[in-house]
Amino acid sequence: MSKCASGAQNTPCGCSITARGFDFRGRPKIAPAEPSWYNVPMDFIVWRAPEFERHEKSTGWFAGLTVVLTAVFIFAIWSESYLFALLVPLMGFLLVHYAKKEPPERTFTIDGL
Repeated sequence: MSKCASGAQNTPCGCSITARGFDFRGRPKIAPAEPSWYNVPMDFIVWRAPEFERHEKSTGWFAGLTVVLTAVFIFAIWSESYLFALLVPLMGFLLVHYAKKEPPERTFTIDGL
């Protein structure tokens, strides 16, 4: 490590410790020795992205779901499983609801670099 003109010791990334105080972790604040993005130390990476990848569903997909759920409903009635027969339309409603749902935007953070 070398010393800068002010006598402060430089860090390996080329930044010098300043007299501005300390950051929220109790470490000395670091100021870039020159205005350059690659001299700034990175403690974390943050980005925004959808929570999941959304795939568009065609009307054929919904028609196929209707056919399958109708067949399951008929089988539930035929096998005298009336509670299951009541749950099949609920399952269909929830499947359609989540198939049309837009993914929420989330903030992802990697820290401790």
